[in-house]
Amino acid sequence: NDGLPPGSTTIFSAQYPIHGLIVLISPQEYLSFLQERYGRDISPDVQNLHILNGVRHVPELSVIYDQILNYYGSDFAKQLFMESKLNELIILYLQRVKVLREEPSHSKRIRIKSEDLKYIQKITEYVREHFAETISLSELARTANMSLSKFKYCFKEVNGTSISGFQNHLRMQCAKKLLQTGDLSIKEIALRTGYRNISSFSTAFRKSEGITPTAWRQKHSRPRRT
Repeated sequence: NDGLPPGSTTIFSAQYPIHGLIVLISPQEYLSFLQERYGRDISPDVQNLHILNGVRHVPELSVIYDQILNYYGSDFAKQLFMESKLNELIILYLQRVKVLREEPSHSKRIRIKSEDLKYIQKITEYVREHFAETISLSELARTANMSLSKFKYCFKEVNGTSISGFQNHLRMQCAKKLLQTGDLSIKEIALRTGYRNISSFSTAFRKSEGITPTAWRQKHSRPRRT
């Protein structure tokens, strides 16, 4: 555990795949460690982590969770990888809290009515099921009986991101699953995830993951069972 502060414990077994992850922060000790290693600009305001309560989807955090869940290294390399990702997760959580607290509208946010919340939850599920399709914001707003501006606000408050951001995240999740486990070509995957051509898919994928779909497949493809 050289990559974590004194008193920290990480347990990763090669025998059991990781299906979930809980991050517990021991405030002052961990923050002192992170500040020494990564800089003093990390917010020490841990008591305000509750600001993230109810935020179900944070794209940059989801990317790291996916990297952890899909990592297939072993032994020392796995230990180093996991420790670095856990530190990265905690830093992103703290930075996210800092950004939310500094938003001018934070103290003046509109409370979402229960009826509006139900509409947003239903639409969120609709987007999950139809992420590969072209989605009209105006039609969704009418379905929710809201103005377009109110609808955008409520969706982002509930999900932590815009509809386009949410949809793009779902497309990337599906694309990575198909790249990792299937035999579909890049063109077929692009079409299945809602992109008109390989070029637009590759551009979106590279923006999200930092590498091309082909490179990602070569790096993460699972060995086939015989």
